[in-house]
Amino acid sequence: MSIPTLISSIIADMAKLIQNEIELVKLQSANRLIQVGAKILTAFVLGILSLLLLLFAGLWLSSYLSFRLQLPYIGFAITTGLVLLLIGLVWFVRKPWIERPLREYLLSKLLKTNLP
Repeated sequence: MSIPTLISSIIADMAKLIQNEIELVKLQSANRLIQVGAKILTAFVLGILSLLLLLFAGLWLSSYLSFRLQLPYIGFAITTGLVLLLIGLVWFVRKPWIERPLREYLLSKLLKTNLP
């Protein structure tokens, strides 16, 4: 083989290698996005189920307190106050307990490299 033929063969192999690397990065990125999307969807479904659980538990607690206190609406008022207190608590601790861990998790998943 002549040197120009070897050089053109090396250049062709390098071009193919670069194309394969680009395709690999695309596939790895798509895989990471799918994993993150699946976890977000799972968290969303669990969140909806948790909200339904809290709704029915709140209705039960309201009815139970109204029955025990012999006042028709006081149980619902107490339960509403407890829910507002819980919402206020979550609002004040949202950054250290929710936003920061969620941001770190998403960044770690999206920026994770699977290089050998």
